[in-house]
Amino acid sequence: MRRNKHGQREILLITNRGKHRWIIPKGWPSARLSDKKVAAREAVEEAGVRGRVRRQALGKYTHITRDGQQRLIKVYRLDVEHQLKRWPEQAERNRAWVSPKEARQLLKRSDLRRIIAAI
Repeated sequence: MRRNKHGQREILLITNRGKHRWIIPKGWPSARLSDKKVAAREAVEEAGVRGRVRRQALGKYTHITRDGQQRLIKVYRLDVEHQLKRWPEQAERNRAWVSPKEARQLLKRSDLRRIIAAI
């Protein structure tokens, strides 16, 4: 998330690799990293942004992986401080800054739309 030059909130959406649907950056829980650190790492790798991750999760949802495993995903707010010109997955994804209202319209998952609405 960031504030644009008019002070309005914007949400960064990225496309997934498979169907190019709009999503938010997410990562899998790690035994060696806190959930907040995973969120920060994935924001860099998938979306090319760095910033401050808020302490409390905004929400959570269940994601089914391609191999059928069920994963609990916690969503953290990251206040973007720097946008990279190059990042690891830039050739595989698109990114777009949109208003929270637009984000709710573009996201297919109702659980993500609910989390965005709470912002």
